[in-house]
Amino acid sequence: MTSPPDIDDDRDSRAGAYYDRDDDIVLRHGRAATPAEQGAIASLVKQYYAAAASANGAAGCHLVYSLFAEAIAEDYGEGPGPLHGMTCTEVLSKMFKLKQRQWAKELPAVKVVGARIEGKLGWAVINLGPKQAPRRIRIRLDGETWKIRQLETLIMP
Repeated sequence: MTSPPDIDDDRDSRAGAYYDRDDDIVLRHGRAATPAEQGAIASLVKQYYAAAASANGAAGCHLVYSLFAEAIAEDYGEGPGPLHGMTCTEVLSKMFKLKQRQWAKELPAVKVVGARIEGKLGWAVINLGPKQAPRRIRIRLDGETWKIRQLETLIMP
């Protein structure tokens, strides 16, 4: 008899635990963020969610790692389609608009519960409530400031 799917829709939960075995790829990445880093990363993630919830591509692009922001129009905006655009602001505004209700619904619950760092790269671990699977988003140090390095959050593995 197989066990029922857990919160992230697989079957590898530790008994009674919020995180499960396959989350270790993120939870054991590098080192834990210092309290100062964690605070900066939490602020960044909340600002990014707020930009997405209001479909504010300009604000979103300001929060994205600079080299990634430059590539957004080329990587996501070329050709026909819902994200077609010439600038980071244009493409990100369209992307945010596609899932604006979801971002707005999740915004009040966003809580960064951890961050793992290795060199200039890391993961922010996001909790959206007890009935939601934990999420993650890639982050990158840009000079001395943490920035977003991935357009959308992902469910933990």
